[in-house]
Amino acid sequence: MKSKKVILYFLSLLPISSISFATDFSLYFNNYNQEKVDVEAEFLEKLDSYQLPAKYYKFLREHDIKTSEQLLSEEFETYRMKLVEEYIKDYKDVLLKRGGSLSFG
Repeated sequence: MKSKKVILYFLSLLPISSISFATDFSLYFNNYNQEKVDVEAEFLEKLDSYQLPAKYYKFLREHDIKTSEQLLSEEFETYRMKLVEEYIKDYKDVLLKRGGSLSFG
């Protein structure tokens, strides 16, 4: 019982924004792996339906990757990760920046 009071005391000293940040971080961390899988699936779907800019297909040609099955193999995992990272920079990060949050610094 005493330990609960001590914990509540220390929590009461924290600003509300710290608790909010910790909750947001926890939710982000828990969903990170699932989002990564979803983004990769979205990327592959757009790649197969030729909805991506030419630079992606040029990269595949340069590395002699002819099919999505090849790209999904362990042999080409580093290339796939590089393409997914580029996709995130091109599409996902842009959407986050347009989300209305401003940072000054």
